[in-house]
Amino acid sequence: MRTCRIFFSLLAFLFLSPIPSTAQGNKVDVKRAWAPGTYVMTQTAKSQGEQIVGNESAKNVSTETNVWELRVGEPNSQGEKKITAKVVKCQFTEEGDAAVSYNSEAPAAQQDKDMAFVYGSLIGAPVEIMLDADDAVIEVSGLDKLWTNLSAKASNDVQKGRLAQVSIEISDKVIEQSLRRLESVAPKKAVATGEKWTAGVRSELPLIGEIKQRYDCLLKGVENSPEGKLAVIQLEARYEATKPKPGIIQGQEITVSKLDVTEKGDVKFDLETGIAAVDEKNVNVSAILDAKDDKGRPLRVTVKGANQIKTTIVPSSGQAVQAPAAPDASAAPGSPGQGGQGVQKMLRGLPPKSPPPDSSRLQQQPAPQASTAPVSYVVFRCIDQGGIRDQATGEWLEAFRLFMPRDWKFQGGLRWVANEKRPDQFSKTDALMPVKSDYSVFSPDGRKALRSYPAQYWVDTSRTPANKYGYGFKPGNNYNGMIVSPVLSPEQYISSYVYPHQRGQVANIKVVKQEPLPKLAELYAAETARFNQIMASTNTQGNLAFKAGTITMDYTDGQTPYRETFVAVIQYIDTAGMVMFWPRVNFSFRAPRDEFDQMLPVFTTIATSVQSNPRWTLHLVKLTQRSAISQREMDDYCHRIQREIAESHAATTSELARDMGYLTSPHYAYKGTDGNRYVLPTDKYHFMNAQGELLSQNSWDPPSSEWKSIEPYNQ
Repeated sequence: MRTCRIFFSLLAFLFLSPIPSTAQGNKVDVKRAWAPGTYVMTQTAKSQGEQIVGNESAKNVSTETNVWELRVGEPNSQGEKKITAKVVKCQFTEEGDAAVSYNSEAPAAQQDKDMAFVYGSLIGAPVEIMLDADDAVIEVSGLDKLWTNLSAKASNDVQKGRLAQVSIEISDKVIEQSLRRLESVAPKKAVATGEKWTAGVRSELPLIGEIKQRYDCLLKGVENSPEGKLAVIQLEARYEATKPKPGIIQGQEITVSKLDVTEKGDVKFDLETGIAAVDEKNVNVSAILDAKDDKGRPLRVTVKGANQIKTTIVPSSGQAVQAPAAPDASAAPGSPGQGGQGVQKMLRGLPPKSPPPDSSRLQQQPAPQASTAPVSYVVFRCIDQGGIRDQATGEWLEAFRLFMPRDWKFQGGLRWVANEKRPDQFSKTDALMPVKSDYSVFSPDGRKALRSYPAQYWVDTSRTPANKYGYGFKPGNNYNGMIVSPVLSPEQYISSYVYPHQRGQVANIKVVKQEPLPKLAELYAAETARFNQIMASTNTQGNLAFKAGTITMDYTDGQTPYRETFVAVIQYIDTAGMVMFWPRVNFSFRAPRDEFDQMLPVFTTIATSVQSNPRWTLHLVKLTQRSAISQREMDDYCHRIQREIAESHAATTSELARDMGYLTSPHYAYKGTDGNRYVLPTDKYHFMNAQGELLSQNSWDPPSSEWKSIEPYNQ
């Protein structure tokens, strides 16, 4: 029966990790963040289990308490953090056919030596958890090495059996997957009280294999506690084994042929610190294990169990906890958000010459600025909703991230051109530049804002032979998706197209400063040299150049006098007979005139913190590289581009297509038990009886065995 308890305990362990969160306005914004500091995490579990083999049944009741010390370090230059964890206290009792117990605080003379051999080695053993700049888990290490070294020292079967059990229950992979599970549950946007969302994730676990997890989440509200305001999130989950994988325990092969795990509970998040203060849940398990007896005959074991699990996490006594730290973006490259070193250096030269803040220490520290009010920053992640998916999880990828003041708002994001045009309107330029960045970051009252503008593509055809004879393209015409126009400097581009479209209704416009920014353009010299070298080596006429410029202006909007600075970096490609040009950087920032100077460090922090996601960029490059083909193939590709992009964004397996289909659509096609297709709402669970009658309800549990669950079609 030990093997059955191993499986049962492993499932219980999956639910023992916290989710941090923050608040934004009237909504709760759950963040996967770990603030630097020292914490005490206490996990308690009470389990009742039954194992059935043939006509024999064995029941057991166990209680377990583990106390962990967690030390979260400061982020490094890449924003990565390391959590050093260790178990400092362990109490375990199992009642049943063979009662056992362990208490790390009991005298050595009172300890069961076999239990102490395993659990005693766990006490104080170092475990390292590496997090990326977004506080997502990268790697967990320490436990597997501990169990491997200990297995060589086991002196009897009892020690070997207990070690086999614990090495599966408390392993590097189990901790990693439990953290990844919580990453998927956190909502991708701020949610209001009563708002629902759904999440799904796949995990690979020892003994079980691949499992699919679906979560129905609800923000129940925000409650007051002695520790502060807590956001209460209700969670209902159901697990399914999708790819069972045989496992080996003490030389015996075991396969989980059927798995049914359900969970209901509440998680409460401290809105000030981001700590998951309380996590309470009830987990029910039903599973069938296939193995062989001593004579090699098939053996089927049925496992049933119920768990009551509670996890609390609090700062260590006397330890002050900061707000979630943000990554160091001072060296971030350019991105879809148009940030990076070049913009940072340019902003350093704008009046007044206030140095930008150290982006690696933005948590709860006042940013250097003219005013005395401190500014606390948070990391905002721009998710490419409806764009590019993570091929491993099926979730929409993060495109870029940036810093913004804690109470500010983000609006906009990425715009896929294929979603805005009919297929017959899609041009070759759209195929090469299929996505545009278009967003704003602004204060709660909207008076202070940074705006990143979408790129427009232009071409000067004045040197073409057709123009010489008077029948060429006229200014304003469309040429392969580009607007025909004489070549413009950055300052001309800003004054002719940017602020007339953005500030056309304002009054009393006055240009305060207008100048080129040659030093900013020089930052693109390496890219220019590489391009021109490639063109020369292929005997192709073409030259790449960059120019940068800025305009600062005063105006009145309503009754408020404002000051706004516009910045543009223009890329020019001079080819035979024409010049193509478009902005590589194009943004502005504004504030009431009397607050503009003191807000410059805040705008600098936002603009220079933008950091693209390399995985998203790689997928985009793969997509756009398809355009480097012959003219005939390009023409055919342009007619098919909308379908091509849609397919490239879809999940790579039929299972993911099913999952994400009903997660992103209000209705979906379900396959009835009678073989027919039914289009039904995705916020309900659907069942059918033998008479072909349909039943839709909020609960996944059918009212009787007469009703059979029906599932969405695989796509």
